Amino acid sequence: MIVQTVLTYFDGSDLGQEQLRAAIDAALWFDAQLSVAAVVFLPGKSPDSFGPLDPDPGHRSAWDSAGVLAMRLFKSLADAGVSGDAFPLVTSKASFAREFASLAQQADVVVELRADTAASSTPLAEGSVT
Repeated sequence: MIVQTVLTYFDGSDLGQEQLRAAIDAALWFDAQLSVAAVVFLPGKSPDSFGPLDPDPGHRSAWDSAGVLAMRLFKSLADAGVSGDAFPLVTSKASFAREFASLAQQADVVVELRADTAASSTPLAEGSVT
């Protein structure tokens, strides 16, 4: 099987950092394009209650934060010598798995670490970026 695309996400957690490193390694190994979803979670929202044009200032702030995170991730990919992209994904924790699974259908390889296999996982505050 020829691997042309690798997909992962980054949410600012320690686990996300490990996952990003593993995805970069996979993309380098396969000489593949890496796509990274820059995830910002909105607390307590139903899956269809927000979008990029939502008038709620908190939601707009989350989209802004995800955009900044995506730009930082894109720079990280370039610094690592990986071709690819990073894009914002603002979602609720309740709908994240469904949304990411939909994206994953388009990738040859998906890198997703589980918390029970990683050394530690300390997520950022919801809706924030460092």
